[in-house]
Amino acid sequence: MIFERETDHSTPETHVIIIGVSRFDHLPGGRGTQTNYAESMTQLTSPSESARAVANWFLSDQFNNPEKPLGSVSLLLAEEGDQLFETPKGDQSKIADANSHNVGEAITDWVTLCNKHPDNLAIFYFSGHGLASGAAMSLLLSDFGAKEFNPLEGAVDLQNLQNGVETCRAGNVMWIIDACRSRSPLVSERSSRGMVPIIPDRKRRKGLPEIQAHSYYSTLQGAQSYGKKGKASEFTEAFLKALGGYAADKSEGKWWVDTGRVAEIVQKFARSWYRGQSLLQKPESGRQSDFRICQAKTKSGIIDAFVTTRDRDSWQYVRLEHSHHIEGINAVHGTDLLAADKGMWEVQLTEKEIYSFKASWHAVAGKEDSEDQRYIQPPFVLVEL
Repeated sequence: MIFERETDHSTPETHVIIIGVSRFDHLPGGRGTQTNYAESMTQLTSPSESARAVANWFLSDQFNNPEKPLGSVSLLLAEEGDQLFETPKGDQSKIADANSHNVGEAITDWVTLCNKHPDNLAIFYFSGHGLASGAAMSLLLSDFGAKEFNPLEGAVDLQNLQNGVETCRAGNVMWIIDACRSRSPLVSERSSRGMVPIIPDRKRRKGLPEIQAHSYYSTLQGAQSYGKKGKASEFTEAFLKALGGYAADKSEGKWWVDTGRVAEIVQKFARSWYRGQSLLQKPESGRQSDFRICQAKTKSGIIDAFVTTRDRDSWQYVRLEHSHHIEGINAVHGTDLLAADKGMWEVQLTEKEIYSFKASWHAVAGKEDSEDQRYIQPPFVLVEL
C-alpha cells in the first residue's frame, strides 16, 4: 500500500487497488522457465506505465470527493527494474511484485477496508494480459504459467472476484479493466480460471440495499486491446481525462463526474485511436449502475477543445482551423499532429461562444472541406469533422 489515510472509518471513504502487469516471468523473455501456455503472448511495457499514471492521478490533488475522500491506494506492478514509485509529494517506496501471492493479499486488504462502511467507494484497476471465454475472464499476473498443470494459478478469476467483492458492505464498486478479452481454450466454465481471494457471502450485506457497480472494459468480448510502447494506453489516458473533468456535469452547483458520463466520454475519445491502422478497439461497460465518483476541478476561464476528423485515411494531409466570430483564426496542419503522435488537435479556448471549426484537404483532389459550428462551454468539447 502506498497511501492510507489515518481515520477511524466512521465516515465513507474511497479505496483504490491498482495492478499493472508488464513482465511475465514464464513467457519468452521472462525470468523463469518458459510456460507451455504462451497463447501467442509477449512481454509488455504499457500496463505498468498505465498503472503508474492511475496511481499518480489518485494521489495528486486531482481526485476530489468531499463525500468519500481518498482512504487508501494500493499499487502492485510487474515490470523490469527496481519497481520504485515516487508519489506526487516526493515519497518513494518499492512496489510489491504483481504475482498471485501478493495480489491475493492486497485484494484481501482492499476488501477489508472497503467493508468498513456501507457508503464506501471501491475502485479496482487492472492493466495487462487478459484471456476470456464469453463473460468469464482471467487477468494474468507475473507468475502466470508457473504451474505446468494449472497455469491460471497465476491469474485472477475476474468474474468470481466481482461476485465476491460485490457482497462486501461498500455501497459502490468500480471495475476498470484495460486488457485483452481474447478467447482462450484455457478459460472455461468447467475449470479454474484463476484465484478467487474473496468468495460471495450475502450475510455481509444484511440489511443493506443492492450494491451499485459499474464495469469498464477497454475492448469488446473476444477482442484485443492495445497499448503504447513505454507509455500509458489510450484507454487509460481517456479514462483519466474523463475523471479529471471531461465527464463532469453540473449538479447542485458542483461539477460532478459520474459513472455513466465517464463511459460516454471514453467512447467519444475511442473514435480517434489508431488512425490509419486496421485495429479494432471499442470500449464497453458491463455492470452499469450510475453513481458519483468525484468532483471535477474545472480550469477557470479555459475550455479544452479536441478537434479530429471522421476520415482517417487522409489525416496526414488535413489542415484544421477554428475561429471565434470572424477573427482570430488559428490552425494546425496534419503533419504537425503526426509529428506529435496525436490523433487529434488539442487547443484551449477561452470564450463561451459559438466557434467555427473547419477541416480542409488542399492536397487531396476532389475532397470537400468539412465545417461545423459549436457553442463552447466548460468543461470540454470534442469536435469530429
